[in-house]
Amino acid sequence: MSAGNPKRLFCLAAALAALAWAICAYAANDVGSVAPFAGQAPPPITPRVLLEFAPPSEIEARDLPNDDGSAIVITWRTSPSQPEGVRYTVYYSEGPDGPFKPLPFDFRSIAPDENLMAENLQYFRYRREHLNYHYAIISLSSFTESAVNEYENAVLEYETKKEEGLPTGPEPVLHEYDLDNLYFKLGVTTDGSVRLFDPVLHTQPVEQWFDWSKFNVLVMGLVFVGVILFMIETARRKDMYIRRIAGLDAVDEAIGRATEMGRPMFYLCGLDPMTTVSTIAATNLLGHVARKVANYESQVKVPCFDPIVMSVCQETVREAYYEAGRPDAYKEDNVFFLTNDQFSYVAAVNGMMVRERPAANFFFGFYYAESLLLGEVGQSTGAIQIAGTDSNVQIPFFITSCDYVLIGEELYAASAYISREPKLLGSVKASDMAKAVIIVVLLLGLVFSVALLIAALNDGGNALGWLGEKMEYFMQLFNEHI
Repeated sequence: MSAGNPKRLFCLAAALAALAWAICAYAANDVGSVAPFAGQAPPPITPRVLLEFAPPSEIEARDLPNDDGSAIVITWRTSPSQPEGVRYTVYYSEGPDGPFKPLPFDFRSIAPDENLMAENLQYFRYRREHLNYHYAIISLSSFTESAVNEYENAVLEYETKKEEGLPTGPEPVLHEYDLDNLYFKLGVTTDGSVRLFDPVLHTQPVEQWFDWSKFNVLVMGLVFVGVILFMIETARRKDMYIRRIAGLDAVDEAIGRATEMGRPMFYLCGLDPMTTVSTIAATNLLGHVARKVANYESQVKVPCFDPIVMSVCQETVREAYYEAGRPDAYKEDNVFFLTNDQFSYVAAVNGMMVRERPAANFFFGFYYAESLLLGEVGQSTGAIQIAGTDSNVQIPFFITSCDYVLIGEELYAASAYISREPKLLGSVKASDMAKAVIIVVLLLGLVFSVALLIAALNDGGNALGWLGEKMEYFMQLFNEHI
């Protein structure tokens, strides 16, 4: 080998070393740095989109209002940077100096258009400026839950390896978080990379005795109860007008027709227990029908789905016969229990309809899939059929197969009209007033929406000033509670 070869090799090695140094220096200045010494893994490279992301401002941690003291909330002003695919996240540490790690439980990162403070009236007051602020709720109790779950999984794995004779390592230990000394940092993430921002956040949760976000519900509830009590007291002092329902006139017609034909009537109270409002209304109507039947010396049969409903119906019919002056005509066997199985009950009732061919059928109360089965069989026997239910799903089937139908709350109004019970009359009137208030609120919402839309086209983001802000608050409140 000639003497010049070592020099050439040395020059080539020096050139390669200089090139490698230049590349490393460029990479360090551009996207990160290499490991400070051999044997240590280099840190993950932070994408340029995160390095260029403008840090959000006004980052704060505070107690979550209106809760049981088990969570905190982190708020911040939206960053002027809105690159696609970048989301906000939160990291935690058990000391103020770190290291900061991902939350040990499932935490969904937040997109730039999500978790706006103006859209959550349960925890924040509505202000237009809150449209530029985000929030992240951190449940401190989730730390304990995640530690318990991790410990249980580790114990299960430990026991499994121990039973199989495999190396187990040290016995699992439950990690206990000091919930009063947890620290947090807000960051942004994309494609698995994270950039965290200062400051380090720390706060203490405080248990609240009263959820002020539900104060409006309390006020409306108290007002509505007051209106009901006032209407009940008014109904006791004077007669209240309730519009006559066509189906009620048909009840007297059906009873008269059954009496003329000398055939019985069937009265069903639905399939719900005695605790439901529709069943109570059905038993009230049964008393009216039973009084008419007693006066006409006809016969009504009441097959029941529930034993307790049967007992109530027996007393209702017995009392109606006594009020009509015909206690001797009452037959206890006409009010009976069949079965509490849905389609067995329907099959038994349909069989009695086909055999006895009643002149009239009354279906009042709450019904399920059996409504059309009952209506079709009753119609095939030529009976006059009158139904009433508050089940929106079954109303179309009754309309198809029955002669008259009390739709929805007409069942309650009919019960109040016939019984003239002050409590029922007052409740019906109060519910009518509540509906009127809801209609007014809907109209206000429509007017506010149109006004804000027109003003926004002219004035931009500050439509109608403070008045527009109050309108927007009303609309947000309406969307959450109505």
